Amino acid sequence: MSGIGFYKLWYENAKENLIVKERRIGFEKISELDLKIDVDCYECFKNNTFNCENCSIFDSDFFIRWDDEIQWSIAPIKELISPFWIVPRQSHWYYNAISEHSISGMFYRLKSGNKCYARVFAFGILKALSKNSRFKKAQLDYIIGIPLSPEKINDNEFDRVSELCKICSREMNICYLKNALSLSEPISRRDYKLAGKSKNFLLDYYKFLQLKTPELNNKTILLIDDVVTDGETLRTASYKINDCYPESKIYAAIGGIMATKNNMKFKEIQKFKNNIE
Repeated sequence: MSGIGFYKLWYENAKENLIVKERRIGFEKISELDLKIDVDCYECFKNNTFNCENCSIFDSDFFIRWDDEIQWSIAPIKELISPFWIVPRQSHWYYNAISEHSISGMFYRLKSGNKCYARVFAFGILKALSKNSRFKKAQLDYIIGIPLSPEKINDNEFDRVSELCKICSREMNICYLKNALSLSEPISRRDYKLAGKSKNFLLDYYKFLQLKTPELNNKTILLIDDVVTDGETLRTASYKINDCYPESKIYAAIGGIMATKNNMKFKEIQKFKNNIE
């Protein structure tokens, strides 16, 4: 049976255990890279359905298997979770994969300002949290988002992280501390790289970060970002919170992780190549 024929059969018979078992035995896969389905959030948005709970994109078989696939952790964050890999635009895999990898396509549409796609990544976070035993033990008190740079705020750029935080806050019934983190000055990693000052970026990012919150000592925080490449911005934000409130506990959730060799274990990189090249 061809790969396309198999996927069609599997999705038509997704509730039959025999088909699911056959798929798991017969195919090497890396998370949702095998999820060759077309999910159109915009159609749901237009039709006002918002049936995210039953959407096929959230089949747990396609979420990142954190302990098996991820290469790093981020101190002082206690636990970190993300549901999806995102294929980087600059990757040589991108042009082969983007037409088949629904999540990556939706992320870049979200990045372009299509607000309706925020639900995919917010509900992806919620599903990933619900399936992770280490997060289930955490009694979360607040949600805090990674801040948008001031020049982007002035340009009325869509704040993707804030939208993820709002949805997660509403669904989890946890207080979202909007503007808890902010930046006092514009800062761009790309600009620092072009100026040959990459080493100064994180030091300045920490310096520009402003924290305005209620008392966070003995509180548990969920820090949210839309996507990470190397996790250093997220790490710096967590240090800022931890330095101000050393008795706080910080967990983190990310809409997606860039599928780079530095982030993936070697065997998963090989699966990645085999699936999309």
